[in-house]
Amino acid sequence: MANRMRGEASFTHDGRTISLTVNMEALLRAEDETGEGLLALLSTARVGFLAVLLRHAMIEAGEAELSRAEAAEILMAGGAREALRDAIDAAFPAAEPSAEGKAPAKAKAGIGTKY
Repeated sequence: MANRMRGEASFTHDGRTISLTVNMEALLRAEDETGEGLLALLSTARVGFLAVLLRHAMIEAGEAELSRAEAAEILMAGGAREALRDAIDAAFPAAEPSAEGKAPAKAKAGIGTKY
């Protein structure tokens, strides 16, 4: 079972469950292979980069290594995009919401703290 706290997710493709792990190793390898920074690539959502990240996330989860073209084919088949997004979200958790359901306010620049 996928552990969301560790950047893990899974999806079904051709009748089998495929696991993903988006951790620093997968992110670094994807950046090295594409020569692009993660944040810039995720904001443009280029299929080539997402296929590379999917491939490395699968390798990190213990899946068999596949080519970038095979990863792109799986990515476009459906299910993989959502699982990859879930794994990325889990790898970079947002701040815990407050009791009112809102994220805590950011600290303001200045000297000292407000009590």
